[in-house]
Amino acid sequence: MSTCLCKRRRIKRILYSSINAIFVGVLYLFMSSGCVSRSSETGVAAVLEILKTCPSLYQADIHDRELKTEILSGYFRISNIDPEIVRRAVSQYLKQNVEDRTYNVQEMFKLHVLNRILFDVPDWAQSNEVGAFGGWIGIPKRNGEVNLSWPVQEIDGEFEFISSNVGYLGEMYMAVEEFDYFRKKYGFRVKSETRLK
Repeated sequence: MSTCLCKRRRIKRILYSSINAIFVGVLYLFMSSGCVSRSSETGVAAVLEILKTCPSLYQADIHDRELKTEILSGYFRISNIDPEIVRRAVSQYLKQNVEDRTYNVQEMFKLHVLNRILFDVPDWAQSNEVGAFGGWIGIPKRNGEVNLSWPVQEIDGEFEFISSNVGYLGEMYMAVEEFDYFRKKYGFRVKSETRLK
């Protein structure tokens, strides 16, 4: 790949990230001042914008620090928005991608990673206790357990991506159903008192 093309992609990524940060920052000010209600379409629009502009980890270089920062900063902003707003946005994002026939492995993996950032899922869980929400190939397993947080790992309070190589087989990934399951079983990483209302 040419150096010029790499520079253009990096500039484009920085530009999208900056616009996204400004948009969510303005939303944060409105929401924290009480100008935007919990059920506001503005909150849904903010989450949708982050999901649309945030790159997918699928087949990406997990050692690319800029990519990691961009993905995590977008997902952390989502984690500070009211859970009902986030759920509505994820549902709309999935529905729109299905209608546009763009709900491919790349888009599904965005939501798979998001669910593991949002929720306090354990690294390992018994396979028979975990719901099946997608046909991911390549998720580590050991002694009847599955690495539920894969490809996200929290090390000393910092998030790392441990892999981006994944395959998929079968029906589409049920991101909203997994969202609901994780919410009920594990809860959010961000505590309710610090979450943006």
